Amino acid sequence: MLTSYVNLCDALNLTGRLVEARKVVDEAMAIAGDIGRDSRWLRIASAEMAILAGDCGGLADAILPEEGRRAMRGTVRSTRACAAFDLALGRGMHDEERRRLDDLGPLADTVARAAVIGPAAVQRAELARRAGDLDAARRAIDDGPGT
Repeated sequence: MLTSYVNLCDALNLTGRLVEARKVVDEAMAIAGDIGRDSRWLRIASAEMAILAGDCGGLADAILPEEGRRAMRGTVRSTRACAAFDLALGRGMHDEERRRLDDLGPLADTVARAAVIGPAAVQRAELARRAGDLDAARRAIDDGPGT
């Protein structure tokens, strides 16, 4: 059931209805709390929507790895990394994000899924673009999925 809320949140966001998407994810977080569930996907979705809305206060806890929980893998790890990247990018923490992308590199190299490889390529390109290196930005995209 909680996954359905995440999917609805994503659909609303993708159609330009960010305010409604945030309400849906907030409702889902309340339901999860009522039934005693903790959902990484919901916390990540909540963080993503807050970042998109420019409301970044206190988001680090929602997107950092949790102690004592099963390790994040694949798409969950990649999605959380994307949210953390967006938050750090908004805070101007470019060097930290380069290191984080370097840490994510082995995962992207072993998982042949565009959901993992694509975001890493786009993030590398954005960091290069912000540094003024458009050739490196183009290479990052060229090295991404489907190349």
